[in-house]
Parts: sequence; structure tokens; C-alpha cells
Amino acid sequence: MSIEKDKEYQIKGKSEYFKNKYGVFNPIIKIEDTDKVVFGGSWGVQNGNPACMLFGMRMGLEGIQYPGKVYYGKIRINPNEKQGPSLGELVCEAELEEIK
Repeated sequence: MSIEKDKEYQIKGKSEYFKNKYGVFNPIIKIEDTDKVVFGGSWGVQNGNPACMLFGMRMGLEGIQYPGKVYYGKIRINPNEKQGPSLGELVCEAELEEIK
């Protein structure tokens, strides 16, 4: 599957992180671009960036191996709203699927 910017995807799997933060295992995320484009470099070298630090912790806690391409996107806090507040997250390519 080719990941496109400005397109929405569903996070697959059973992430306790997403369940605890958003109330669902599989929230919808709108991809902005790769980590390298958004941050000007890889997520792993961004000092003090909350989204990058949380992704690193999530990789360890959820056993995510080599992530391949990493994408930055926004997850709506309330998935029932078309607009509204959203939070930035990093996800790896393998975590994304077309919306069912």
C-alpha cells in the first residue's frame, strides 16, 4: 500500500497506547507527511519533541521492530466530529490500513 499525504487511514492492531489515549484501538489518522519532511530529519534525532518521544516509547512497549517509513499525522480527539481538535502522532507504515 502506498501512503499518501493529506489522506486518512485507520491504525490497525490493538495498541493499548491508542486505546488509553483516544478510547479506541484503531483511531483514524490524517497523514501530513513523513517524519523527515515534517521535522527536517528523522524522528530519532529530534530532541524534546513530544510526538517523537512518545513514538520511541511506544516502539519499545509495543514491540514495534524496524518501522520502515515513519509518518506524522493528526488524530481527531473526538472521532465523531468531522473537524475539531486533533493531536499529532507518529506511526509506521506497517500500522496503517485503508479505512474500512
